[in-house]
Amino acid sequence: MELRRVGVKFSASSVNPHVTMLYDRKRPPARVVDAISWLVTDFALVHSQVGEGRYDILKRWTLDA
Repeated sequence: MELRRVGVKFSASSVNPHVTMLYDRKRPPARVVDAISWLVTDFALVHSQVGEGRYDILKRWTLDA
């Protein structure tokens, strides 16, 4: 697995790929929204330094068209 090749140690159950859409203490009211889409040209594995507001990019991958 690519994560292990770049030195990331983890158990399969501790990995949760996601896209963060909102940071807030309370949920916004539910509402219907149009579909969201965007062109992805690359993605990155990022380590969040909890409470420090710092994010370290461990590895970046470019996607071929």
